[in-house]
Amino acid sequence: MTIATVKAELLALEQERRRALVQEDYPRVAQLFADDLVYVHTTGLVQGKLAYLEYAKNAGEPQGYPAFFFLPSALSGVAA
Repeated sequence: MTIATVKAELLALEQERRRALVQEDYPRVAQLFADDLVYVHTTGLVQGKLAYLEYAKNAGEPQGYPAFFFLPSALSGVAA
């Protein structure tokens, strides 16, 4: 197996992961992720596979922050 072949396979799997998340195909996401997955978010939140899948299912739902909470920093261009 060449490096190019491995790269192509990895990129195809990443594209499939993105598709599955966008289309909310959580059984497929579960197939793509290893059972011992450790997912670290940019916020520092660390989750295993099951916790991440639950998080992904609810990612589009409000998390308890009103929309205006983010408005001042968005208007100023400065991160909160």
